[in-house]
Amino acid sequence: MVRLVCKNCNEDISGAYVKVGRQALHPGCFRCQHCEGVIDGAFVEAKGSFFHPPCHHEATAPRCALCGRAIEGKFYSVEGKTYCELDYLKSMALRCDLCGEVLDGKFGINDWGQRACRHHSKGECHSCGRWFNSPAIPDSVRQLCPTCKPTEICPEHLGRFGGGFAEKALGLIGLRFSPPLVELRLVEDLKGVRVKGRSRRGMETHGVTRTSIQTQGRSEVSRTVQGIDLLSGLSRIHFESVLAHEFGHVWLFVNRCDTLSPMQAEGFCQLLALRWLEEIQTPESGVLQRGLFSLDDPIYGAGLDLIHAAWQRNRKVGVLASIGFDGV
Repeated sequence: MVRLVCKNCNEDISGAYVKVGRQALHPGCFRCQHCEGVIDGAFVEAKGSFFHPPCHHEATAPRCALCGRAIEGKFYSVEGKTYCELDYLKSMALRCDLCGEVLDGKFGINDWGQRACRHHSKGECHSCGRWFNSPAIPDSVRQLCPTCKPTEICPEHLGRFGGGFAEKALGLIGLRFSPPLVELRLVEDLKGVRVKGRSRRGMETHGVTRTSIQTQGRSEVSRTVQGIDLLSGLSRIHFESVLAHEFGHVWLFVNRCDTLSPMQAEGFCQLLALRWLEEIQTPESGVLQRGLFSLDDPIYGAGLDLIHAAWQRNRKVGVLASIGFDGV
């Protein structure tokens, strides 16, 4: 008679036994390595040890760094840590800043770092570029976000922006200016306005300085600044940067800087807008500053790059003298 010895307790086996491969065990000695309970059904063998199937998963599956439980099914790894799907979606997943839903697949991101689903409608602030919840409306309608809307410039505000504003704006690049009385108007649309030498490449015009020159024969008799038209629906910071730009045109016109190229003239005016925004130092002004430098335009963008670089190199001689213009 063949002697059977239990692999676990090394005692002789007499009666029923469990055979696993070439091993024989008392039924009570066939135990789970993890919970130490008797195995009386399905089991998993791993590296010479035996487990209940659930215990094998519990013992060997990765554990969630948040809840500590063994992970079943889908899991996520972030910076060397593993998370179950539930905790990842609850605490770690990127979510839409507008609706709060988990971002799955493609999504949009803007200069503010906002992330948004692509499937729902959203408003984009015309002044600062923030996204916000808004019903679908035509792209031609200018909207302001909840941050910018309270600062929107209305007709009754225009009296605040007279000669003192122009003096301060020009003073930021070291120029003294006592401007003529200039009428400011808010207009709904400037798309139909044509201005000599301005190339916008599809960009929306936000301001226009209206001027006239009276001549007799070939001689100039007088020149007049008729006014400045500014697009309505702008936040205060956006409006002020546009107005600083347009007062640059007033200064150039009054001082007869007519021989400047369009790129030089617009670059000069863009520098005024930039300097105004730099003085304000808010998140909104920072976005507008970056927008000025990111313009892919041979007149506005290239002009600012030219004038800003020249002014940075030699502020002492004045911005126009720094590019070799001595007409003032």
